[in-house]
Amino acid sequence: MKIFIRTAFLVALLIATSCATMKKTKAPSITEVKWVLETLYGEKVNYGAEQKAAFMELKENKVTGYGGCNRFFGGYEMDGTLLDFGMLGSTKMACPNSSELESEFLKALDETKSFALEDGQLSLKDGDKTIASFKPEL
Repeated sequence: MKIFIRTAFLVALLIATSCATMKKTKAPSITEVKWVLETLYGEKVNYGAEQKAAFMELKENKVTGYGGCNRFFGGYEMDGTLLDFGMLGSTKMACPNSSELESEFLKALDETKSFALEDGQLSLKDGDKTIASFKPEL
């Protein structure tokens, strides 16, 4: 009987130790990085010589960024690789040459359901479709 109890104790100890040392997989971190917009809906974003690049930053469930004319801000929820941007607000400056880029960028954020991070590049996705991609600002 003592042998059985000792064996059961050792097996339980082994199981507890192996479970405690198993690595938990979690989503890659996309927060606290300035992400510069590279593509929208499969098209490369071409910035003019004087045009500042569109970007976003995620930090503490808040997103801030620049859409090509105005700054934007709002909240987001992330669960693993699921990503949902809430209502976004923005400044209202008049910029005739970048309003289309900005509206498409904000539309892409609204449509985002998840993300992928591969080779240092961030992709925002709606199902299997990549709707926007970003590179980190170095």
